[in-house]
Amino acid sequence: MYRPFSPYKTTAKFYFPGVLMALLTSFEVSAQWTPAQLSSDRCNMAATTVGNKAFFAGGTGTDYLKSRTTVVIYDNSTNTWSIANLSTARSELVAASAGTKGFFAGGYTGSHNSNVVDIYDSRTNSWTQSKLSEARRQLCATSAGSKVFFAGGRKSGD
Repeated sequence: MYRPFSPYKTTAKFYFPGVLMALLTSFEVSAQWTPAQLSSDRCNMAATTVGNKAFFAGGTGTDYLKSRTTVVIYDNSTNTWSIANLSTARSELVAASAGTKGFFAGGYTGSHNSNVVDIYDSRTNSWTQSKLSEARRQLCATSAGSKVFFAGGRKSGD
């Protein structure tokens, strides 16, 4: 019989942002679902974890027009929520983490594609920026070891 989660007890949690609503549901591996609220209704956002923190960044509201800068952060070690901001409002962005850093890349500003990469560093609790090789949205992101990879996506005019 297939079991999607390990039978061993752990304190790990998985987070599932709601689509077009502020609902956030977490699943603790011990098989307990816990509902919570994001700060506002959003879709087309990016999510990743860095250490004990879960990040839900950017996106649009129910109007699908106004991209957001808001980053909602849940700290699992203190069970608290906080807010930060991306340097540029955008939706259809991606996120990935490597080591102590979270990367939020690309996306759509509401008028054009973005090449901005916002980088959160948990060691310094600070944000810096970088650039993708070209502006794109609807790309994908992953990490392997200490490297983060961004691939594909829609370029301007696609």
